[in-house]
Amino acid sequence: MDLIDYLACVGLSGLSGALAGRAAARRMLWPRPPRGSVMRSWRGPGHGGPPSGRPRRRRRPG
Repeated sequence: MDLIDYLACVGLSGLSGALAGRAAARRMLWPRPPRGSVMRSWRGPGHGGPPSGRPRRRRRPG
């Protein structure tokens, strides 16, 4: 049972280390972009960023 616990701990620490390393590498590659562009770079609605492009009012006058 101890071996399984040990392997689980090592696996979790390795995974978290890989995630932290990837985040650090990304931070090194992009020297601190402005906040809006980070929000816009994540695809999909509802990430807390501003809506991309112009405001989408398609109503014609008249």
